[in-house]
Amino acid sequence: MLSKLDKGHLSEQQSSSENGNNPYPIYAAVDERSFSKVTEYSPATWFEFTPHEASFLGYGASVPMEYFGSEYKNGELKKQKEEKNMSYLQGLWGSAIGSKTENERVIKDTKNKSTTENIKGGVAAFDSAELVKDKVISLVDAGIAINCAFPLVLRPERKVRLILSFDYGSFEPFKTLKQTAKYCKENCIPFPEIDEKLLQEPDNPSDCYIFRGDGAPTVMHFPLFNRVNCPAYVTEWRIRFTMLRFLYHVGDITKLLQSARLNVLNNKDKILQEIKYIVAHSSKEASS
Repeated sequence: MLSKLDKGHLSEQQSSSENGNNPYPIYAAVDERSFSKVTEYSPATWFEFTPHEASFLGYGASVPMEYFGSEYKNGELKKQKEEKNMSYLQGLWGSAIGSKTENERVIKDTKNKSTTENIKGGVAAFDSAELVKDKVISLVDAGIAINCAFPLVLRPERKVRLILSFDYGSFEPFKTLKQTAKYCKENCIPFPEIDEKLLQEPDNPSDCYIFRGDGAPTVMHFPLFNRVNCPAYVTEWRIRFTMLRFLYHVGDITKLLQSARLNVLNNKDKILQEIKYIVAHSSKEASS
């Protein structure tokens, strides 16, 4: 859907994010080396990009976004390099096919052979034995871990109270929820319990599920294709709009966007109700 390469930089979005004109963007990648050694449930796997910084979640280490790719030694900037442009970063964030692990999975699923190279991103030398021994790390699409970056949103300092989860998985509309619940349990992060009784119809899901828990954020989950926005065609549309399809005509793009739009329009009142409840509840906590 891009007509030309975006040569702008993520750090240039700081002002528009700070003044409230745009939602704050948080982009995710995973370190494939860590991912191959541990699992998607380890914070050491996750890497975060925002207009202000590039961060390794598990190590609590970060550098200003404009210095991502520059060289550091003992915490000091030694050689500044040009900031990667948005086209480069978008390629990195969407590089699932650049992952050896994901390639093997796709090959098994499709029985087709293909080879690609990992996208490499140089980062600063952080104060960690795991990181300083390698000058280059291999960052790839976070979708090979959990196909929605819940771990980044759930950082304690963000104090998130409501999550609108728009799921785009092809055939498993609740997979990211279940993975996130396991991630949070293993890392002692508050997250609402996912009631399996509500997830009994994965092939014909509803358009909105709400999960709440004491001390945990409320999660509103919206499967892309459901019995409300495409009744009787859920399976057909999942096949038609598979993630492995790389070319979409205008008509298909319009239908896809309309489906996503209906998920919000049809549940607007529920979303507003949850926001009002959380704001009111937060005000009571602040005054008590």
